[in-house]
Amino acid sequence: MCIYPSHDPINLYRFGCTDTTDQRVLPLGQAGDGTCAGTEAALACYRQSIPNIVMGERVALAPLIDQTIRDVQETGQYTVLLVLTCTDTSDVQGDIAALERLAEYPISVIVVCLGVGSPDGNPHKYRHPLPTLERDIPKGLSRKARQHYETFVYDSVMGCPRIFEGDTELPTEQIQAAAMLQYLPKQYKKMQARGLIPQDE
Repeated sequence: MCIYPSHDPINLYRFGCTDTTDQRVLPLGQAGDGTCAGTEAALACYRQSIPNIVMGERVALAPLIDQTIRDVQETGQYTVLLVLTCTDTSDVQGDIAALERLAEYPISVIVVCLGVGSPDGNPHKYRHPLPTLERDIPKGLSRKARQHYETFVYDSVMGCPRIFEGDTELPTEQIQAAAMLQYLPKQYKKMQARGLIPQDE
């Protein structure tokens, strides 16, 4: 977010914590609706709020996806849903159904698997720490819904060989951003082809 700053409104929500479990989302931070004025405000809100959140034992994407759909219904704008999570989903079928609903809207979903929350508490044992998010959900999606959904395994980028531009090593943050954003242009073009985004945007 720091690499590509924006002053556009950003909605922040928490899910999968002891207050929400796998049933709902709540606004993150002090603002009543979770809206932050740009990336700097969103990062400040995130850093301030995270120490006070207790992770729950059950988490699902569906409530967050449905909230994002409601937000897009109000704005009508193309939206990127960036999901930071550290545990698998407790409702694969519910998440699949929510992603099928999302496929009718101009929304890209990027799930960042942070590499903790593995089944036995040992994240280093698993190459894919969130198998249900990365493998089980895509297998159950229609071709149309798969065009909106990608996962990004944080550890796989952190462990990749260093990338150089000329004689200069690129910053880790820039590598991470490139890894996540690489999916968006292709998703965007497919949504344009389906009429979800006007061709002149």
